[in-house]
Formats: sequence, C-alpha cells, structure tokens
Amino acid sequence: MSKNIHFALQEVTEDNLEWVEIIRKGKFNHSFFGKFDINEDVLKQFKANFDNKAMRVDIAIDYFHDAYAEAAGWFKEIKLEDDGKKLFARIEWTDKAKAKIKAKEIKYISAEFTLDYQDSETGKEYGAALFGAGITNRPHVKDMQPIFSETIFNNKDRVNNMADLKDVLKSIATFTDAEKTKIGEALGLKANIEAETKTLSDAKALADTKLADKTADVILLTDTVKKLSTEIKTLTESNAKQVKEATFNAMFTNGKVVEAQRVSFMENDFATFAEKAVAGINLEGAGSGENPADAEADIAAKSFSEKCSALVKSDGISFSEAAKIVTN
Repeated sequence: MSKNIHFALQEVTEDNLEWVEIIRKGKFNHSFFGKFDINEDVLKQFKANFDNKAMRVDIAIDYFHDAYAEAAGWFKEIKLEDDGKKLFARIEWTDKAKAKIKAKEIKYISAEFTLDYQDSETGKEYGAALFGAGITNRPHVKDMQPIFSETIFNNKDRVNNMADLKDVLKSIATFTDAEKTKIGEALGLKANIEAETKTLSDAKALADTKLADKTADVILLTDTVKKLSTEIKTLTESNAKQVKEATFNAMFTNGKVVEAQRVSFMENDFATFAEKAVAGINLEGAGSGENPADAEADIAAKSFSEKCSALVKSDGISFSEAAKIVTN
C-alpha cells in the first residue's frame, strides 16, 4: 500500500474508551521492584480476585499512579483475551479523564498489583491481585494497546482524508485482498465478509432447527399431558364407581337397601332412590301372611333412606357420603 491516504478517527465514542488493555503476559525487570513474571496463571488470578472482590473496595484508576489523589475511572469488569495472554478491563471513566484522553494529553495505562496479596484484617492469602492502575505516558510494560489511538490507512492511487466509516467502506473496492485484510485487522473486524455472512446464516439455520425441535418437544409433551389427564380421569371415575358399588353391596348385605335402588344409587338419582325404597316396603301388617323378616327389612330400608336424605339436606353432602355415615 502506498503512503498517500490516511484515515483518522476524529470522534471518540464511549465504546472506544470502554475496554482497555491493562497488562499482558511477559517477564519484566523493574528498577525498583526487581524481576517479575506475568504468566497466564497470574492473569487468571488477577481476574478471579477481582471477580471475587478480594480487595473489598472498588478498584480505581488514578492519574500517574497517585493513589491518594482523585480517581480517573473505575474498574467495572475484567476479561482475558488472546488465549489468556492479555488482561482487559471495562472502565467507567470520569468526564475529566475522558477529556484528557480525547485531547491526547494522556495515552497509556499502567497496572498496579501484587503477586502475593494478603488481607490485612483476616490474614487470608489470595495470590496475585490488582490494586488498580494509573493513566500515564510512560508505562513500564511496553507493546500494549494505547487507551485510544488513530488508525492509519494507505491507498494506491488517491489522496483523501476520510472522516467516517462510510467513506472507508466505499474505498475498499479499490483495495487488494491483502489491503482489505490489514484494514479489517486495524478496525477489529473480519476481512472476509462472505465467510462472516455464512457463519451468521449457519447460526440462524441452527437456531431455527433448535427452535423447531423445541416446538416438536412441546407438542409431544402437551399430547402426553392430555393423554395422562384422560387416563387419570378414567381411573378416578372407575375408582369412584367401585367405591359406590362396594358401599351399596354392604348396605344391601345388611338389609338396608333393596336391589331396585341400585341403579338410582349409582347414578346419584336420590329422588328415585327414595321412591324405590318406599316401593320395596310391604305396607300390609304382620297378620297378612307376610314374612316378618321381609317387613323388618323394608322398614329398615325406609329408615335408612330417611336418615340419608336428612343428612343430605342438613349437611349439604352427597347421598353416597350420607350413606357411608349412616352405614358406619
């Protein structure tokens, strides 16, 4: 690419400043603190102790490592990038700090940490932990991303200062594949748009398939519930019928009802049940040649029916429930 064209990010949005590289993997030798090794395990401990609030206070970013002055921002979230080799933090900047960064007065960030933190009150040991960070122009750890930087693009055959992304996209048609790749990397985007589109399409197709499978599962589950509900209802009705039959048979065995009352008893037809009880009673006296035992059974049936009817009326219960009470 020639050196004719450059693209400067003239407007800094909140997203440009939100995620900042705090520290990376490496072996270092500090003039005051000596040698120290930042490896993947140390970076993981930084994140774990931040997530678990080992410091027990919000972690601040200050100006030029002056921990006793005002804050420039506050850590809100931490994540590992580049296969766990870099630590990034989402920062809530103060308006003053954002203004200084946008004005290019301050460009870098430098972490403050210990590799063997111990709580001064509880004595609990945590290992590597972040104390905070300072915005500075002379960080000890080099080759990290600045808080905000301009991105330079070059084109082969024209000079133009592009102020927005739309102009960049329009000019991409004139770039080679290698140039497109570099632009994509500089913007933090994937250069192969077709591959990205296919990935999104495949993801949508997979989501649609999963949704269809879930829908089928829901339908099957609904049908199963309906079937079980029907079976439960059938079993309940069958069980109720068996209970009523057993109740009637017990009363019949004890001479308290007659066979003519069975159907009306099973159907909860109390009027017919009572009528059949009266119809089953022989109204002639004992001297008419009737068997005294049959007469007593008829009288008992009538008495039973009257008692059941009285309970139904007074207690508001079913005849079968009243029959169980009278039988017992």
